[in-house]
Amino acid sequence: MSKKEVAEWLRDRIWPTLVRDPKSQQITEREWPTSLAVADETLELAYQALQDELKSEDERIKTVETKLLNISSLSPIAMTILVAMVTFLTSGRVQSFTRLSILVVAIFGGYVALQFLLAVRSAIKGLARRPFYRPRLENRFPRGNESRKDYLRRACEETTNAITKNRIGIDDKVSQLALCHESILNAVWGLLSSTVGSEAWNSRDLKSRPH
Repeated sequence: MSKKEVAEWLRDRIWPTLVRDPKSQQITEREWPTSLAVADETLELAYQALQDELKSEDERIKTVETKLLNISSLSPIAMTILVAMVTFLTSGRVQSFTRLSILVVAIFGGYVALQFLLAVRSAIKGLARRPFYRPRLENRFPRGNESRKDYLRRACEETTNAITKNRIGIDDKVSQLALCHESILNAVWGLLSSTVGSEAWNSRDLKSRPH
C-alpha cells in the first residue's frame, strides 16, 4: 500500500468517507433516437421490460430505506456508552484505577460511541427527502392521431428517463448505507480491541502480583 492509501485507510477508521473515482462522476448524456425502425411487438416488449425495471427500482429503494431506518435506531447505544463513560469518570470508584486504564476506557468508549453516531448520521442523510420521478399522467394516453408505434416509443423514452433519474437518488442512499456499514464495522473492531486489550492487561496484572 502507498502512503496515500495508508493515510486514507487510517482516516476511514476514524471518520469514514466516500471517495469516488473521478471517472465514475462523468455522466454521459444519452439521446433517445429520433426514429426506431422496429416492429410494434418489439417496442411493446421493451416497454414492458422498462415497467418491470421501474418496479424493481421501487423495491430497491424500499429495501435500502428499511436498512437505513434500522441503523438509525443505534443512537440509544451511542448515548448509553457516553452516559456510562461520564458516570464512570465522575464516580468515586475511578480513583481505584490507574490513569492509563482510565485513559484507555475513555479513548475506546469515545471511539465506539463516535462510530455509532456517525452511522446514525449517515442513515439520517440517506433517509433525507429526494425527488422521485414518474412518467407524467398526461403522457399515459395517446395524443390525437398518434400511432401505436409513436405512443410506445414516447412511453419508453419517458420511462427510461424516470428510471435514470431515480437511480441517481437511490445510489446516493446506497452510498450512505455503505458509510453506515463502515462506521459500524469500525465500532465492532473498537469493541473487540478494547476487550482483547483489557483481557491482556488483566492477565499481566495477575502475573505481576506476588503470590
